[in-house]
Amino acid sequence: MKIKYLLLITMIFISGCSSLKRSSIARHYNKLDRRLDKLMEDEIDEKKRADLEKKFENLKSEITDYRSKNLDESIQYTEDYLRDVNIRLEYLKDLKD
Repeated sequence: MKIKYLLLITMIFISGCSSLKRSSIARHYNKLDRRLDKLMEDEIDEKKRADLEKKFENLKSEITDYRSKNLDESIQYTEDYLRDVNIRLEYLKDLKD
């Protein structure tokens, strides 16, 4: 019986983490944005910059996939995040050595 409850809780947790609701996108974007700010505080480490660029690219593709799969929902807020992510990506690309 305990295994069934554990399995159910795990499934609920995984399904909750995989959805890209507004709060999830905001949390993910804000985390990456803080990392970008921290990167800018010190001398720019190319490895960290490349890693952050990759993470922003992943976020962009996740949002784009979410938009294409949920055309019937009101997902206007994703346009704002896509615009901001694109700006951060261009900035990170400009910082490339």
